[in-house]
Amino acid sequence: MMKFGIICEGITDFHVLKHIIQSFNEQAEFQPIQPCLDETHKKTSEGMFGGWELVSAYLQSDNLEDVIVNTDYLIIQIDTDICEHSNFNAAPITLADEDHDAFYERVKTKIIEWMDSFEPDTYDFYKEKIIFAISVHSLECWLLAYHGRNKGCRITGCDTALTAALRKQNKSINTLNKKANEYIEHSKDLKKRKNHSVILENSRSFSLFVEQLEKIEIV
Repeated sequence: MMKFGIICEGITDFHVLKHIIQSFNEQAEFQPIQPCLDETHKKTSEGMFGGWELVSAYLQSDNLEDVIVNTDYLIIQIDTDICEHSNFNAAPITLADEDHDAFYERVKTKIIEWMDSFEPDTYDFYKEKIIFAISVHSLECWLLAYHGRNKGCRITGCDTALTAALRKQNKSINTLNKKANEYIEHSKDLKKRKNHSVILENSRSFSLFVEQLEKIEIV
């Protein structure tokens, strides 16, 4: 059974990523690393929090190598809406509109920089096990590409647009006070690869994530 470790911004991101990965490997085992979740994977463990800064902190910690060694693949997810923050400072956010792939690579380089900060060349040594889930500019944009259908390649304002798109279908989601159950419900269709096509057409960052999953040898 293939084991995926997941370092991501929050519990809702974990569940969406889990469903996408399951479309490639139904029997996959998942280890939530950051944030640390309770045994039900429905809430963060007491005293544990999410957010991009904790993703950064974990990647720069002495725990990272042990996690990589003890999983088959490590998924690293981060939203790029904070790319201009002084502690991130990966690229100007406007670059995503001008050259999406160049923007993506700048963010990826920053993540690798974090990985190498505790032990140099960590990424190069383990790069075959690392999968980047860089959501431009938020993971909600991936969900919007599926549920919105006619929203095109939108990368900003996705939280509000996703809420509106689901409301039209008599469904609800709170993208501010995120609830795991809502994200589980609204991403469950992604467990089937046939449902990825509309997202692949409308989200380049989703495509880049899926391309990495396609290269994995399922065992």
